[in-house]
Amino acid sequence: YLTLLALTTQPDDWAGGVAISPPTDLTAMYRSDDAHYRAWCTHFLGGPPEEKRELYRDRSPINHLERLMARLLILAGENDPIVTLQPVKEFAEEAKKRGLPVDLVVERDEGHGSLRNVNAIRDTVLMLERLKSFYESQIGR
Repeated sequence: YLTLLALTTQPDDWAGGVAISPPTDLTAMYRSDDAHYRAWCTHFLGGPPEEKRELYRDRSPINHLERLMARLLILAGENDPIVTLQPVKEFAEEAKKRGLPVDLVVERDEGHGSLRNVNAIRDTVLMLERLKSFYESQIGR
């Protein structure tokens, strides 16, 4: 989440980023998630989306997508019960429509992060390779 928010609200400060199971739209998540998450949002954002509409909008990366410049890799679990896949897919699809540098990797048979060792190792290697390429593009290698 913080990676998406940083890349979309402070675009000049980043060469790229990797986001794992990131919320993209806090209002959509509030409406689709469980009571525990809604209580968390109400506590940390000071109320539900109906009362804090602008705050939820401002804190949702999807609403700042047009400012994205840095390359972004998103890893999302196909069966994530916390951050459902559909809003993440919508974020990636909208980015692609706008020609923005976003790659989405959907982890089959995984939830909120990779639990299987083979998948966790694969994800770590993918993240490190991608971050290395972001760095090298900044220093001109």
